[in-house]
This record gives sequence, C-alpha cells and structure tokens, in this order.
Amino acid sequence: MQFDVDVDELRTWVFGDEESRKRFTARRKSPLSVPHADIMTAANTKFWDRDEVLDLPTKALVNLAIMSAINRPHELETRVRGLLRGGMRPEIIAEVFLQTAFYVGNPAGVEALIMLVNAVDDLRELGTLVHEPTGPLPVPRADSAGVPASAPARGN
Repeated sequence: MQFDVDVDELRTWVFGDEESRKRFTARRKSPLSVPHADIMTAANTKFWDRDEVLDLPTKALVNLAIMSAINRPHELETRVRGLLRGGMRPEIIAEVFLQTAFYVGNPAGVEALIMLVNAVDDLRELGTLVHEPTGPLPVPRADSAGVPASAPARGN
C-alpha cells in the first residue's frame, strides 16, 4: 500500500468511497455546518499529519477500534470501506474487532465484525475489493523473550 498521499486520497482511504460518504457530503452542503467542518478539517489534518510515532495504517486501525468501542456504526462503516478499498487486508480489520470484543465487550465486536463482513461482500459485488479474505494472518514468531519479532523494543 502507498501511504504518501494527498489530502483527497487520504480522505478516500480513511473515510471510504463516495457512496459511504453521502451522509458527510450532505452535511457539508448546509451553511450551518461550515464552522464545524472548518474546525474539524483543521484538527483532522493535524492528527493525521503526525507521523513521528504512528504510521497511517496504525492510526486507521486505532480509529476502527475506537469507532467500534463507542458504537458509531456509520463512521465505522465509512472507515472500513475506505480501508478495504485502499488495500487493507480484511483479516487485519477482523483482528481489530476481535480485540475490541475482548476488551470492550462482545456485542461491540460482533456488530463491528458483521459490518466488516457486509462491507467485504458489498465491495466484492462492486468489484472494488482489493484483497479477498483468506483467514487469519500468520502470527510472527517470538524471540527467546517471548516478544514477537515485529514488536517494538521495550524501554526501561
């Protein structure tokens, strides 16, 4: 996946395709929403531009966990559709929802997983699904201390 993208590409990758953004587009047409849109766009840009610690895919996955945990299905769906169309593997998103189910509660995880399965099916039907689900991704092997090879080093 390429993550060196312009604002419009990033918006599409994070927030989904035009179909899934209809609610947001309708809101932006009202003069009542201009102050909110201006402030939130500036704030979003600052958050997404911060790449010193977390990369774009990690930030996007954190967003999915938060949206599923606080039960925001419309925003969650737009993000899932965007990430799937942008090349995120469905298995990675499913793992986020498994973690959500464990730490937040199974109903939140189940609802998020159902939404993911529906989004995969819809995008497959539209011919825009980048990766077909293949099942769980392999777990990286751990070193002698039990830390996965891909895990960041622990500080003291």
